[in-house]
Amino acid sequence: MGLGSVGKIDIRAISESMQPVTEAWFNATIEIINPKIGTGTFDRVTNRRTGRTQEVLWTGPARIQAMRWPNVATSRQEAVSSRTVVFHIPISEDVPPHFIQEGYRVHVLDGGMQPEFETGLYVITSTVNGSYAWDRRIECMMDQGAVIE
Repeated sequence: MGLGSVGKIDIRAISESMQPVTEAWFNATIEIINPKIGTGTFDRVTNRRTGRTQEVLWTGPARIQAMRWPNVATSRQEAVSSRTVVFHIPISEDVPPHFIQEGYRVHVLDGGMQPEFETGLYVITSTVNGSYAWDRRIECMMDQGAVIE
C-alpha cells in the first residue's frame, strides 16, 4: 500500500490549521532589533561609539527553546559559554523572511516561565524554516557570559 495510495497531502492547509495550535504555546514576548552597529561616531578619547541608535523592528509573542548544552571551550581551549537558542514566532505578513537578517538581535521582554532568558544576549544567525512551516524559526547564538540589563 504505502503513502502513495493516500492521495495528495495538502501541506498548506495542514500548516494553516496548525498555526493557531502552535501560537497557543507562545508564552514569551520578544523584540527583533537592528543594532545598527555600523553607524555612529567613534570617540578615541572615551573609547566609545556615540550616535548609534538601535531600531526595534518587531515586537510580539514567541516560544523560546534552548537547543543544546553550551559550548564551553573553543579549539584553542578558550573559555566561552555560547549556545544555540531558537525563537519561534507567528508566521505573519509583517515579518517576511528577508526582513530578519543575520547579525540582528533578539531582546526578550518576557521570558514566560524562564525569566533568566530576559537578560541574555542573542545574535541572529539564521531564519531557515522547514517546508512544513507552522511558525517562523529564528536561530540565535546566546552568550551566557553576557548579562543585558
